[in-house]
Amino acid sequence: MKNCTVLIIDDDRFGQMLLQQILEKNGFITLLADDGQKAITQLMRHTDIEVCLLDLNMPVMDGYGFLEALSELTRTFKVYITSCNTIEDFLKIARTKNINMSLVSGYFEKPFQFNKIIEKLVADLKPQ
Repeated sequence: MKNCTVLIIDDDRFGQMLLQQILEKNGFITLLADDGQKAITQLMRHTDIEVCLLDLNMPVMDGYGFLEALSELTRTFKVYITSCNTIEDFLKIARTKNINMSLVSGYFEKPFQFNKIIEKLVADLKPQ
């Protein structure tokens, strides 16, 4: 697998640093954003981003707002939710906001096992 750029979108600095260290040890390139608005800016600046790891609960623009804003972008990349919300809660709220669920490639509930994230990314990003 070639080097893949991952955008970590989370307002928890400690969680960002942990994810960043583990991803980089496994060959990924990482970028950071602490809210959805900054993540949109990163996506516009860095056309090489292939994956977003997205927290749902953030200030300024939360994960739901970020997912809604993605409909304006013409690029494709994978989005994996990394949240303390249950997947059931996420799906309920996503339905009320009419979130396009085809944008979401996976869901990891915090606290998550980092090796599960790495395994999923490596499997999903293998060339077909």
